[in-house]
Amino acid sequence: MGRQQQKMIIMKQLVEAGIHLQHANIFHRDIKAENILTETNSEVPRVYLIDFGLSCFDNRRKFELFCGTIDHIPPEFDRHGTYSAGPTTVWQLGVLLFELLHNKMFNTSSFLQNELKIGKRLSKKCKDILTKCLNINQEERPTLEELLCHPWFS
Repeated sequence: MGRQQQKMIIMKQLVEAGIHLQHANIFHRDIKAENILTETNSEVPRVYLIDFGLSCFDNRRKFELFCGTIDHIPPEFDRHGTYSAGPTTVWQLGVLLFELLHNKMFNTSSFLQNELKIGKRLSKKCKDILTKCLNINQEERPTLEELLCHPWFS
């Protein structure tokens, strides 16, 4: 199995985990590489989302106090002073995918200032999912369910 396919499998499992948490009314708030364990001793990598220390049980409201990794802050918090579970989870998954694909740390401020760019060498489907997750307009980001149906995962 190639590295690209492994990354796709890992991301699909994380999207599925996000959907599971959403249905349980849990907002993780800090999805990042350090909070993911990857089991690699089987044919297919298996991921586990860990560290629920910043999570909460109310994923339907807007939050006015940011909890999470400041370098991964969703743009809507800087612009409007609030953020919400669904769009933030999608943003954080996009940040994680960016880091996996580019092998470099993500910083929202640098991304918004075009100092970090989505690589041209990525496949069209891969660039598309990344662009959708990292859309600065939270209303234009896909839901987790829409994300799971993205052609990149097929």
